[in-house]
Amino acid sequence: MHIKEEVKNNIKYKRHFRILRDAVHAMNAKLDPKQVMETIMGYIGKLMPSDGWSILLKEETSGQLVFEMACGLVGSKLTSQKLSLENSIAGWVAKTGKPVMIKNAKKDRRFNASFDKCTQFLTRTVLCAPIISRGKILGSVEIINKKGKNKSFTKEDLTLLQSLLEPAGIALENAFLFKKVQQLVVTDDLTQLYNYRYIHDYLEAEIKKISRSNSRKKISLIFLDLDGFKEVDDHYGHIVGGKALKIIGTRIKNAVDQDAIVSRYGGDEFAIILPDTDEPEAVKIAEHIRNEISETNFRSSLGVDTKVTASIGIAVYPE
Repeated sequence: MHIKEEVKNNIKYKRHFRILRDAVHAMNAKLDPKQVMETIMGYIGKLMPSDGWSILLKEETSGQLVFEMACGLVGSKLTSQKLSLENSIAGWVAKTGKPVMIKNAKKDRRFNASFDKCTQFLTRTVLCAPIISRGKILGSVEIINKKGKNKSFTKEDLTLLQSLLEPAGIALENAFLFKKVQQLVVTDDLTQLYNYRYIHDYLEAEIKKISRSNSRKKISLIFLDLDGFKEVDDHYGHIVGGKALKIIGTRIKNAVDQDAIVSRYGGDEFAIILPDTDEPEAVKIAEHIRNEISETNFRSSLGVDTKVTASIGIAVYPE
C-alpha cells in the first residue's frame, strides 16, 4: 500500500512539474497583460480544479483591488468589480503579502459576504496568495471551493500555487512595463493624446482593412488647426501656451465618442479619426468640436483673457 501511494504521488509530482514548466514558458512568451493573465488562469484550472478562481490587481488611482479576470461558476459577474484592501480576504493578502488557507469562509472575519449575495454563490473554502514581482505586491489570486474528495485546501496546494505565481508575477509586471513603453511611443508628452505616429499607422491600417473587405463602412478624418495660436505663445509664454494646448486637447477628447481617435498632430494641430462615420455626421462633430474650443474659458483655468478658434478640414474614405 505504501509503495502504491508513493508511485501515485510520484506521478502527481511529475504531472505538476510538467504543468508548471509549461506555464512558465507560456507566460514568458506573452507581452500583453491580458494574455499573461489568461495563461495564469488556464494553468490554475489545470493544477487546482475548483468552483471559481480569480486574479485581482491593485488599482493605483483608488488603492482598491479590481477583479481583472475570473473563471468558474460566477466569473462573468465578478469581472471589473472592486474590493477594499481592508474588508476582504483577497485585500488582506494583497495588503500584507501573506497567503491564507481558509476552511470555513463564513467564520473568517476578513470574509466579505457581499459578493456571495450579489452572485448567489456559496463560498466555503478559500486559498489566496499574493502576486509579487521584485518585492512589489501587484495583487492576489483567490481560489474558491476546491473540488475532489478533499474539499479543503492543503499546504501542498498552497506550495503549488506559489510556485506558479512566483514566475507569474514577473511575467505580468514585464507585460505591463512593455505596454507602458508601447504607449509612450505613441503618446504625445504634453497632451497625453495619441501622437502623429499612432494616427498615421492607425489610419493607414483602417483604410487597408476597408479596401480589402469591400465594406460600405466609411472612416472620417477631422484635421484641426488652431487660429493664431502662436500669438498666445508669444504673449503669455510657452508654459501657458502648453497648458492651453492640454486644456484644448481634453476639450476635444470630451467632445467625441469613445471610439474616436484623438491625437495632437504637431504644434497647434490636432487630428481626429472617426470610425464608421460618414461626411454629414463628421461635419456635425467638427462643428461641435469648433464650438467647444471657442467656448473654452482660459480665465478661470489659466488666469488669462484670451479666446481660441480653430480652422477645420474633413476627409472621408471612401469618398
